[in-house]
Amino acid sequence: MNNNFGIIELYCGASGKIGFYNNQELGICKAMSKLGYKCFVFYPDIENKTISEEEYGETIVVRCPAIHIGVHSFYDWNILKKYDIAYAQIDSDNQFFASSVIKHCVDSNINYYNYIGTIKSDSDSPIKRLISSIILKRNLKFYKESKCFAKTKQVRSELTNKGIKDAEIVHVGLDLSLIPEIHKDKNKLKKELNITADKKVLLFVGRMENYKRPFDIFNVFRKLDNNYYGIMIGTGSLSEEIDGVINNEFNRRIIRIDRIENKKIHQYYKVSDFFLNFNEKEIFGMSMLEAMNQGCNVIAVRSPGAEEIINDKKTGFLVSNVNEMIDIINNGARLDEKTMKQSIIDDFSWDSSVKHFDDYLKAQ
Repeated sequence: MNNNFGIIELYCGASGKIGFYNNQELGICKAMSKLGYKCFVFYPDIENKTISEEEYGETIVVRCPAIHIGVHSFYDWNILKKYDIAYAQIDSDNQFFASSVIKHCVDSNINYYNYIGTIKSDSDSPIKRLISSIILKRNLKFYKESKCFAKTKQVRSELTNKGIKDAEIVHVGLDLSLIPEIHKDKNKLKKELNITADKKVLLFVGRMENYKRPFDIFNVFRKLDNNYYGIMIGTGSLSEEIDGVINNEFNRRIIRIDRIENKKIHQYYKVSDFFLNFNEKEIFGMSMLEAMNQGCNVIAVRSPGAEEIINDKKTGFLVSNVNEMIDIINNGARLDEKTMKQSIIDDFSWDSSVKHFDDYLKAQ
């Protein structure tokens, strides 16, 4: 019996690189492997002209020569035949070429579904939002003829409003096997990371781009005393400007680190008192989950992702603005670590999420 399962990634932007992120595709494949599937991930490669393979445990990552329009990629879908794919997950996310992949799967008798985290652009650019809406009009025809799984309640609601009646929610999960158990004393770990022991640590992890609102951390620190220390992890087009603000106004109070391997970033979650998320359009919140798993209290501006993940005042804090965030920090509120961790095991691990995919594929 052919149980070859492939994830078809279309996005070709800078986010989610293997090794620096709790990679969703590898997490799904590891969980699907436990259910008897032989797993492949197909990534677009816009720099090289030959197919390459990498092995990550039982998963084979195939990098496919691709052309692209912005973050939307196209490659030779016959690669699925080469690897004898019988089942496919299309990471559609309102990608320009999603309809092309869907048509290929139908023509090739590949049993597939769409896994959708967004159907609209969160860009500040009106032009990009207009283009996204045009792409959506075309893609909706194909989504209506397909099985769609949504990553959040918000996305499912948007799909339903667009006429897709049977979209199911399958939460984004963590691959818990990749997350280290850290048993070191917090102060000892702070010393190893060159953080003063008596400082309370505020952590921001994300792309240094406007949509993540990284400058909001400065508004937080302007209203806090010197007992707080800030760590920003991430890079992007705003990195140089952010470094300028840090050097001019927050020297020795905030540092920025370009990137850290995923297996090491958990030390920073562990030593942090609060993880701050400012993006009111957050879709997934993978970093929020990672922080919660290490017992770090998350304070997030309300967004589809944050509201999906956080049970307010039980597993994290939901706020409407930075001032509410500052009030929680000053009050020194702390939530129960066991409650946070159990919510991830029950609702946000790939082992629990992929059962929905397996049930659908086996029912076809």
